[in-house]
Amino acid sequence: MFLDSALFAFANLVVVLNPTNQTLHWIVMLPAAFLEGVAASVLWIAQATYLTQLSVLYAEFKHEPVVSSMGLFNGVFYSIFRMSAISGNLISSLVLGYFVWPAESLFVMYTVIGLSGAALMLMLPSTTKVSVTNDTELAKLVQTPSVAQGNEPSRRGRMVVLAPVFVLNGLQQGFATGEFTSNFIRESVGGASIGYVMALYGGCNVVSSYGFGKLADKYGPLGGQLVGFGAMLVAFSLCYWIPVEKCDQQWPLVVVIAVLLSLGDACMYYDFAHQAY
Repeated sequence: MFLDSALFAFANLVVVLNPTNQTLHWIVMLPAAFLEGVAASVLWIAQATYLTQLSVLYAEFKHEPVVSSMGLFNGVFYSIFRMSAISGNLISSLVLGYFVWPAESLFVMYTVIGLSGAALMLMLPSTTKVSVTNDTELAKLVQTPSVAQGNEPSRRGRMVVLAPVFVLNGLQQGFATGEFTSNFIRESVGGASIGYVMALYGGCNVVSSYGFGKLADKYGPLGGQLVGFGAMLVAFSLCYWIPVEKCDQQWPLVVVIAVLLSLGDACMYYDFAHQAY
């Protein structure tokens, strides 16, 4: 599961090296996408379990309510996670736009970075058991996770209720990385600017994830969810009602939509993570 990013980058490298072989594209990309999805699901469950344990132990150390730091730790994690969007998109813009290197070199770099990340994860030390108070709920939250425990949140009723919103968040991310980049950024300001705009998307995600995580701990997740839905509604409306033409350089429109989509993504993610546990 640690090699999913490197595997997907390598699959893209194979596609770039064989641009006319459509059959090979399907053979390589479909299994790679499937494996990445399966591996990502396990990693995200493990991440949520780890953050839950960490936030509970932090709350106990600070003598605060058990769930008082859930939003903070999820916000910090997602801020760090989204820094990869900044670095990755800047790398792509520099490689393809500034240095004008071939696309093959970009995916070679991504593959090497993915393998390096997998190697670092394999070097992580094993976790140790932590002694806690006699609080049953606290002990349950900080126990060493297993596969069954990792799947437990998906069986809760509130997760079933939130499932359609998870789907919406996935569609939003697909729109941001697919439709928006292809038919808005590339069409209006050029393909070489995709990396810079999406780096802004990631940067906004970093700041808003941390800020809204803090707010969720203090005021609850509802306000952040409303902000997220509102931001996405405005972004989709702008995409629908304001057309873009080839190379019309509508930078203000592109930047505003990118920021709104980023806010919607960040607000929904930290709120869902806050409610999942």
